[in-house]
Order: sequence, then C-alpha cells, then structure tokens
Amino acid sequence: MPSFQNPLLLSELNGSNGFKLTIDYPVPENSFYAVDGIGDVNGDGIDDMIFGAGKYNDDVGITYVLYGSKTSFPPLINLSSLNGTNGFKLIGEKNQYFSGDTVRAV
Repeated sequence: MPSFQNPLLLSELNGSNGFKLTIDYPVPENSFYAVDGIGDVNGDGIDDMIFGAGKYNDDVGITYVLYGSKTSFPPLINLSSLNGTNGFKLIGEKNQYFSGDTVRAV
C-alpha cells in the first residue's frame, strides 16, 4: 500500500495516489456531494464508484458510474468522457427530480 504525505495536495495527485474529476459543462457550486463505492457493477471483479450531482441542469440531476481499474487511473478524469467501456452516466428525467442527489450501493 502506498504511503501518503499529510496533507496530500491536489496538485500532487498522479493517478496512483488519487485523481481529480472534471466535467465539460458548468454545474452549480456543491453539485457533487454524493459519492460511494458500489461494488463490481460491470462484472470484471474490480469495485466501481458512483458520483451524483442532483443539482445538474435545473435540478434534473445526473449520476456517473466510473468502472474500477487494475492499473492506476490518470491524474485527471473527465466524467463527460465516460463511454460505456470506462463507465456510464444516468440523467434524470424532469426538473426538480434531483437524480443522483443521493447514491448508494445495493
């Protein structure tokens, strides 16, 4: 297991000690506040992660599932680039649905 310095600066994330998430569109402040490990969703034997943004697009909400990896992640992951092989997104249906406001493993 790698050792981590304290504090660990975001500028020092390199994929093996952590990573940053970005998206291609503006979201309200505090939009991403639902995060959880969800076990192995895609059946590859590696645990996956879920990120929810209930305030996306007039509170319609969006949820991203990022597949886990046996290798290190890149230091920066753009959630807009999820394409079915590395994860996927779920978009709510109507304003004020807040899809992704809360996320949990089942």
